[in-house]
Amino acid sequence: MSPQLLRRYTLLAGLMVISLVLTSCLGGTRTTTCSPESLNPPLLMSPMDFSVVSELAPGLSWTYTGTCAPSSYRVDIASDSSFADTSLGGSSAGAATSFTSSTPLTPGQEYWWRVAAVSGSNTGPYSSPMRFYTGPLCDAAALTAPGLDSPADGAPVTENRPTLQWSYPGAGCLPPSYRVDLATDASFADTSLSGGTGNPSMRRTPGSDLADCTTYFWRVAGSANSNLGPYSATRSFNTNFTGACAVAGGTGSIAGLVWHDMCAVPEGTPASLPPGCIALLGGGIAANGIFEPGEPGISGVTVKLGAGACPASGLASAVTGADGGFSFGGLNAGAYCISSNAQTDGNDAVLIPGSWTAPVRNSGPDPEIVELTLADGEAQSGVNLGWDFQFLPEPVIAATPSPTATSGTPAPTPEPTKTPLPGGYSFVPDISDSKVWWFSENCGTMVETFRVAVTPAQEVKSVVLFVRLRDRITGNVTRWNRGIAMNPLTGGYYYISVYTHDIPTYTAFDDALLNYQFVATDRADNVIARSPVYFNINYLRCTK
Repeated sequence: MSPQLLRRYTLLAGLMVISLVLTSCLGGTRTTTCSPESLNPPLLMSPMDFSVVSELAPGLSWTYTGTCAPSSYRVDIASDSSFADTSLGGSSAGAATSFTSSTPLTPGQEYWWRVAAVSGSNTGPYSSPMRFYTGPLCDAAALTAPGLDSPADGAPVTENRPTLQWSYPGAGCLPPSYRVDLATDASFADTSLSGGTGNPSMRRTPGSDLADCTTYFWRVAGSANSNLGPYSATRSFNTNFTGACAVAGGTGSIAGLVWHDMCAVPEGTPASLPPGCIALLGGGIAANGIFEPGEPGISGVTVKLGAGACPASGLASAVTGADGGFSFGGLNAGAYCISSNAQTDGNDAVLIPGSWTAPVRNSGPDPEIVELTLADGEAQSGVNLGWDFQFLPEPVIAATPSPTATSGTPAPTPEPTKTPLPGGYSFVPDISDSKVWWFSENCGTMVETFRVAVTPAQEVKSVVLFVRLRDRITGNVTRWNRGIAMNPLTGGYYYISVYTHDIPTYTAFDDALLNYQFVATDRADNVIARSPVYFNINYLRCTK
C-alpha cells in the first residue's frame, strides 16, 4: 500500500471515530436510561436567542449531551424571564428533542424558553434560557411610543451598568430595534452613552460604567428602516453605588426660584435709568440683580443639586414650576451646590437669549452657581437665580388687517421673546402631521397645518405662529421665523399651513424637531399671551 493511500485510510478511520463519538454525545441512540443524578442541562438549538419567528406555533429543538437517555424533556415557554406562567409549555413526546406548543402564541410578543431533561419523576437542571419574538415586525408608520419600566423615575441605582427595561404597547407587531438615549442632561445633547438594541429586545445595558452620584436621563424610541418612531416619556435615575451620595434620609431642604430680572430699556439714550435697571461699568444698561415685587418667576428651567463644593452636580435635579420655584428635600447636613446652565438641559429653549444677573452677573457659557451649607434639619429658602431676557421692551407687532382664510400670507411680525406673561389664557394646539419632510415629497408631506384654540377668546384679536428647528442629536437650534399671522375661524380657533421650505435655514438639519409657539395679541396690538414652546413634530430630510 502506498504511503499516500495509507494516509487516506488513516484519515477516514479518524473521521469515523469522531462521528461515532459525536453521535453518542449529541443525541445518537442511547441504551442506558439516565439516573436522576446523571441528568445534564440540554443545549438549546432553535430558535436562537433574539430570533424573530414568523409562525405562532414555532418548533423548538435542542440537543442532549451525555451517554444516557432521558425518559422525556420538560419545556417551559413564558412571556417573562422569571417563567412565572409556564402554561404554554409542556413535555416532549418521549425522548424526542423537539416540541411545538399546542396553544398559538400572540403576535408581536417576546417569549422566553428553556428545557430540562426528565428521568422518571425527577427533573434535571434547566438549560440556559433564550428569548425569541413572534412577528410581524412593525414598519416605520406603525411605530408607537414605548413605555419605560425600570428603573423607576427618580429611583436610586446601585449598579454602575444598570439594565434599562421598557415595554412596547403596540398591538400586533414589534419594532425591529430600539434607539435608547442615555445622558446626564434632559436635552440628550451628549449621545456617547446612547445606542441601539439591533433587535426587538426591550432591555439595554450601558456599554461603559456610569459615574457615581450623578443624575441620568433616558428615553426610548422604536426604529424601523432607519426611521425613529415617537419617543417615550423621559425618566431619570440617580446613581449611588456606595450610599455616600444619598439624598433621602435627612430632614433638611433647599428652596428658591428662577425669576425674570426685568429691565425695560427704551430706544435711544434715556435721561434716567428705568426702574429695575443699573448702569454697567463698561457701558450699557442691564437688570439690577434684585428680586423685586412684580417680577415673575420663569417656569421650565432645570436646576441641579450637587453634594460638596461647586461645580458639583448629579445629586438631583428639578424643573421650575409655574411660579419659577424649585426645591430639594430629604437632605442631610453638609455642603451643597445649586447650579443652572442656560445652554444645556433644555434651558436654552426657555432662556436664550439673555444672561444671568444674580447671584453673580454671568453672560458667558458657565452655569450660574450657589454654594451653601445645611445644618442638620435646616430649611434654607430664597436661593434665587435671576435672569435678564435680552429683548425688552417687547417689540410691538405692527397692526395688520385681520386675516381671512383666503387672504394669503400675512405680514411678518417680530421674533418672540420668552418673557413670562400673566396667566389666564390657555392654548389648545392641533397639528395635521407628527412628521414632515424637506427636500423631496417622495417620503411624505412637506406641509404642516397648525390649528389652535385660545381661551378666553374675547380679548384676542390675532394669533401669530413662530417656528424654528432643533437638531435631535446635538440640540442646536435655528433662529425663529419672523412670525406668521394665523387665519381666524369661529369659536376662538386659528389656523395656518406652513411649507418646510418657508422655515428659516430649513436645510440646516437632517433629523430635527420642529419647535413652534403661539403668541396672542389684543385689539391694541399688544402681546397678551404666549403658549409654551412645543416639540412634537419630527422634521426629516427625504433622500428618495
